[in-house]
Amino acid sequence: MSIKKIAARAGVSYVTVSRALNHPEQVSPETYTKIQSIFKELNFKPRVIPNRLDTVNFLLPSPEYITAHDGISFSYTAASLAERGYHTVASPMNIMSIQSLFHKAYIAILKDGDTKIESFIREHSSEIPFIVISDTSKILPDNVLIAGSDHRQGTSLAIEYLLKKGHTRIGYVGNNLTSRGYKERYDAYTDLMKNNKYFDEDFVFLNDEKLLFEGLQRLCGKKITALFIAEEDLTLKTIYYLDLLGKKVPQDISIVSKETAGSNEFLYPPITCIIQPLKKLSALVADIAIKLAKNRKETIPRCTYIPYDFVERESVIRIK
Repeated sequence: MSIKKIAARAGVSYVTVSRALNHPEQVSPETYTKIQSIFKELNFKPRVIPNRLDTVNFLLPSPEYITAHDGISFSYTAASLAERGYHTVASPMNIMSIQSLFHKAYIAILKDGDTKIESFIREHSSEIPFIVISDTSKILPDNVLIAGSDHRQGTSLAIEYLLKKGHTRIGYVGNNLTSRGYKERYDAYTDLMKNNKYFDEDFVFLNDEKLLFEGLQRLCGKKITALFIAEEDLTLKTIYYLDLLGKKVPQDISIVSKETAGSNEFLYPPITCIIQPLKKLSALVADIAIKLAKNRKETIPRCTYIPYDFVERESVIRIK
């Protein structure tokens, strides 16, 4: 059943039915009640078309770069916007989508190597406001706002916790330093270990994860007592390879890992973690988007980073 047929049945114009759907305050109470009764009689459920003045566009990474983490970020951000009456849509990265939808703000997840989104932001940042969820080290135009996690703070929580537990031979496991997040986690580890005079380059694995087993074999040979795993994807593999090497967690080697999706509590033993607070980050991004939607000239800090949470579980023991 189309809106035009409902309009004919109600004896009103197509425009009046459209107003009853989108702007009921512009329709007389009698007409509105009549149209609503026809909706109910015909069990008509209109397709919701977001009001262009209350719509935020979300640009997900290109398919080859998208992860489960990105899907979670999108869901949390959309939910946070919906709670405050805003629609969230994902539309193509082209000028037609800008012209036709006229969104109040764009939220983009920027990834290293994802040149499509990066070039789109650079090309159109002067026309529309962008909020970027980013861990990359790329330099973006000054009018692009950036939100992310405070990786130095999170890593410091992990290393300081291990030091307080008596660990001084703390290894680091990661696979590259290409992004801001990876580099800041490694820098925080290095600085803390150097400040406490415990840093040793031989305690570090920074390589392709295909070489993880050999890397852990080397670290175990250095008699490390604890590991900080800087990337969640490496946690399960690290525990598996340590077991192959005859090392139990936490009896032989204590572990603190980075976590995003809450899965590490289901490992055995449950892993002590620094956790990226995706709900808090998504709420922050939604707040910024709404501020821009209401007033594009409002002064907002260009970069805002959310601190990590710390969750103590069973993967660390105290040593003398």
